Amino acid sequence: MFDFLHTFLYNNFKTLKKKIMAVPKKRTSKSKKNSRKATWKRKADKLAQKALSLSKSFLTGKTTSFIYTLNEEE
Repeated sequence: MFDFLHTFLYNNFKTLKKKIMAVPKKRTSKSKKNSRKATWKRKADKLAQKALSLSKSFLTGKTTSFIYTLNEEE
């Protein structure tokens, strides 16, 4: 009886564990939310600026940070 109960509880705990999600303890304040959002946007803008700069330098042929090889066989 104990083995059956132990196995039953163990198997159900494994399935329950998969379905449980992390829940925050307290609500995030507006200032904290806005701060995180601003950081994320600033990071995205910086990466977009870098990508644009790299593509411009690649198109003009003045690239120093992007290394590529040309296949002369083709």
